[in-house]
Amino acid sequence: MSLRELYTSVILKHNTAPLNFGELKDADVDVKGHNRACGDEIRVFLKIEGEVVRKVMYITRGCAISQSSASMMSDRIAGKTLDEAMKFMEEFRKAIHAETEFPESRDFEELVSLKGVRKFPNRAHCAMLAWETFKQGVEEFKARRNGSPG
Repeated sequence: MSLRELYTSVILKHNTAPLNFGELKDADVDVKGHNRACGDEIRVFLKIEGEVVRKVMYITRGCAISQSSASMMSDRIAGKTLDEAMKFMEEFRKAIHAETEFPESRDFEELVSLKGVRKFPNRAHCAMLAWETFKQGVEEFKARRNGSPG
């Protein structure tokens, strides 16, 4: 199997059999995101206990890149503290936008399958939609928790 076939198979796997797809009824965070460039939409749900993201679920409508990235995001973020998750999201953002290389950690093994979007800026937005929506949700959650208007 070539590297390209591997990347394609990872994206297709997450697109056809997404992880954590669905609505989380007792979510601490329920936030919507929209990619104006292509129309992709997402709703991200988070269950947070203390400082730890215990559960990530989402509902999305969009392209295979957007949907597979959301699936991978939901799997990689769960179990991390809010700060760890935000740092991880920023590492992914920098890698997607070719500001850095993809880290060689186990957490990024499947995420590197999205590396090809670097050549297509509009596709980079598709890959980032779930992550940016997650970030927005965490920022709103922290603001509410701290008593600031979110």
